[in-house]
Amino acid sequence: MKGVVRCSKNIGHLEVIIENTHDSEATMNGVTLYLQHKNIQPLFIRGTIAPLISSGDRVSNERLLKQIPEKFATLGGFALQFPKTTSNPNFNTAATSLPSSPASQHTRGKLVALISRHVATAIGCECVNAYNDTETFELGKINNIHDNPLVDIIPFDIKEDCINKCDRRFKTEIGIQMYGQVSPEERIREGDQVYIWGAATSLGLGTIDSVNLETPNGLLITIHDRNEGESFCKEGDSGAMVCATDRRERTLYAIAMIQGKLHRSSGRAIYVAVSLNEGFKILETHYLSKFSLCNDQPHA
Repeated sequence: MKGVVRCSKNIGHLEVIIENTHDSEATMNGVTLYLQHKNIQPLFIRGTIAPLISSGDRVSNERLLKQIPEKFATLGGFALQFPKTTSNPNFNTAATSLPSSPASQHTRGKLVALISRHVATAIGCECVNAYNDTETFELGKINNIHDNPLVDIIPFDIKEDCINKCDRRFKTEIGIQMYGQVSPEERIREGDQVYIWGAATSLGLGTIDSVNLETPNGLLITIHDRNEGESFCKEGDSGAMVCATDRRERTLYAIAMIQGKLHRSSGRAIYVAVSLNEGFKILETHYLSKFSLCNDQPHA
């Protein structure tokens, strides 16, 4: 349906933003007709939409692209970072603590972007660019790459002029944008259906293969293709957020971030992802901060 820019599901209605174009009236009529038998009332908002940076967009930087053209990875999404204080003399706070920030950042959290650690090491402590379908954004700079390769997640600061361009939500399988919750380990079960929106695959459909692998800290989960002949993810999807929703699609869970494909000599394709819940716990120690996903409350 041409003209539909964004849909956001709320209880009882579907919010639809329509760009002011010559065919916007026809678009609204088409949406209304489509939804009339689904017990959902559309709420139309008209205007001109500035492009945003979203989970699933491509990330790279100029130096890496010059070396390897079309070398992209995926932006996992955004999180809030809440600084902690510690009296432990063994911590090198000069090396790991956050720079000073306004009081509002301590109470409401500082917005950071999430990408894969192995992608961050390829980019280095340099600027990270985000690329959507229409624009390139200089998103921020990596300043601190932790030394635990099992935690394949890196948070980095976002440039001040990009903060308001960041869409802090994720998408459901049908493309509805929702704020996410970190999924606790007890909610991650073998056989659960999951999905990603990746830079290479777009919508990838998978099924959890195993949980709590015998690895240090039990960080990893494995996933296989949900549908035969359709790859859950491929090269370029590193960092994509593995998500799931409840049956009524009223809650979206962010489960893990894609690390890569497990290379095996035989058998079905298996993909490895790092638990977001467990990863945040370990990042808390390194960055002396707590991490949480964003919600729909007003931001500073």
